[in-house]
Amino acid sequence: EIEQARKNLYEMMDKHAQSSYRLAAHLLLVESFTQAGEYQRGLQEAERLFRLFPEKDLNAQAYFTRSRLQEQLGQFQLAQEGYQEQIQRYPKGEWSRLANARLAELAFARGEVNAALAALARVEADSPARTEYWQNSGGRRGPAKVRCQCR
Repeated sequence: EIEQARKNLYEMMDKHAQSSYRLAAHLLLVESFTQAGEYQRGLQEAERLFRLFPEKDLNAQAYFTRSRLQEQLGQFQLAQEGYQEQIQRYPKGEWSRLANARLAELAFARGEVNAALAALARVEADSPARTEYWQNSGGRRGPAKVRCQCR
């Protein structure tokens, strides 16, 4: 069943080469290999994605996915460089937080505790909850005053 779905994705991508949904379809194809534990095939498709799409059409998910597959295959230096490139191109948002979390884990695995803590600090700084907390507190330390509207 999964092979038929992949075949359909390949056909759709070939037939609709100019579609705005082509990148999403290609990422779905890469994800199908990842979910099946076929990391080498997934990385091959991720690399193909980077060859097929102009840089301006790629997104943070594409960079993260490729780096995660490199990590799964033990290509830790390439993965680290990929996460860093992704963060440089897309410094805010969920994919950036995920990349920083992966960088923290890689640094911790190498015994680089300070680098791991710095990466985790970037995750926290980009956290929507933290931003909301500071906006609601008026910039002062401590929790914002919240009025209970319970009845």
